[in-house]
Amino acid sequence: MKYFVLDINDGSNGVVENCLDALRLATLPGEAEIICFTHDEFVNRPSDEEFFEQTIDKLRDADILLSFTDRNLFIWYGRDPAFRKLFYEKIDSRTPFFFQFMSVWEMYYGPGWGYSEYRRHYTDLLEYIEAFPTGIRIYNPDESKYFTHYTPEFEPVPIDPNISCVFEVGRSVGIFEANLMTFGEGNSALLRSHDRNIHDGTRDPGAGLPDFEKHSPFVIRNTEKHFGFFISGTLMAVRYYHRAEHSAVREANIAAIFNIVRELQSNVRMTTDA
Repeated sequence: MKYFVLDINDGSNGVVENCLDALRLATLPGEAEIICFTHDEFVNRPSDEEFFEQTIDKLRDADILLSFTDRNLFIWYGRDPAFRKLFYEKIDSRTPFFFQFMSVWEMYYGPGWGYSEYRRHYTDLLEYIEAFPTGIRIYNPDESKYFTHYTPEFEPVPIDPNISCVFEVGRSVGIFEANLMTFGEGNSALLRSHDRNIHDGTRDPGAGLPDFEKHSPFVIRNTEKHFGFFISGTLMAVRYYHRAEHSAVREANIAAIFNIVRELQSNVRMTTDA
């Protein structure tokens, strides 16, 4: 089974490698081909044309699509007609996906490091899968700016097991840099916040007060054409960070990561040669 990660691997201490370690752990002991270009491969590519063709080939052959950050190949190639056509063909053929973005509201509305140049790529995608970010950022009262055990907790939403069994009711999970989202038809919330968290809507006064039944940082899309997860924040990771200290994420997070990967795998449509 081929997993194509749209991010560029940022090295042993980076966010992407942390997420890749989670994916590697969750795909054991099966035979998984995890494809993720390294920073050196991207920076030292022989030519733009050759690297683009490699990207297209990997995208075409992928059984599962994943993204762990908001700076990925979708940023670089989102305006290219060939890439967009193939990307949406994959999505529309129910290729399972897991899209984890750390700055989803910023991507949608465009402030910051130059998002305005690229935001159309993401607004198109978000509107297509009917996931709509708000500027309501969630904090733990004791949270620092690092991904730590103080990361805010979210509670599983009771849901039909035929839709998803990722989260076990009663076991909260932590998500870093979470924003709340609203969502449209075909999507279901899998997690909800609670009043023990801090809900900061100062960036988006129009968002109003959080509605724990209608706002979520973690959504599943399950339709005739689409299957996948969209998360506003970081969950797919195996280590917390606090300066130079690393520690394992909570057990409920690891269990959820395993379940996410199993649901992605079980929704791969296998093809047979004629």
